[in-house]
Order: sequence, then structure tokens, then C-alpha cells
Amino acid sequence: MKKGLRVLFLTLIIFICFSLLTMKNEMINDGNTTIGFPFTFFTKYGGKCISCSNSPIEINYIKLFGDILVSLLVAILIWVGYNFIQKRRK
Repeated sequence: MKKGLRVLFLTLIIFICFSLLTMKNEMINDGNTTIGFPFTFFTKYGGKCISCSNSPIEINYIKLFGDILVSLLVAILIWVGYNFIQKRRK
């Protein structure tokens, strides 16, 4: 159970880091704010926009789930690599 919680915590940290590091805030220059890596799951439209939806904020939950899944896979790879290195040291 401890290992599962550690992997979930690592997944959360990786998801937040990926999202913050790849966030584009172009609202200052009549652009959009986008969040998500590798899939853009959040878009906030700003300024003049011709092809935007009626809502100023768009959230795609399927892409959000995909981003969380990618973060989980990265966390599992990190956890397996860490355990492999620890076993090799003994």
C-alpha cells in the first residue's frame, strides 16, 4: 500500500510539473492560455478570437485523463528505475 501511495504522489508531482513547465500564457498579447503536456486539456481564450468557442474557457477531460495517464507511466518508470538502481547497489 505504501508503494502505491508513493507512486500516486509522484504521479501528482510529475503532472503538476509537466503542466506548469509547458503552460503558455499569451493572454497579454491577445492570445490564449493553454495548459497540458503532451495533450492540451485547458484553453482560456483571450483578446480577439475568430475561431473560438462561445465559452471563454475550454476543458477537455479526455485529454486531461491522457495527461494523467502519461504522468502515471513516467512515475512508474521512475519508480522501477529507482528500485533497480537500489538493488544493483546491494
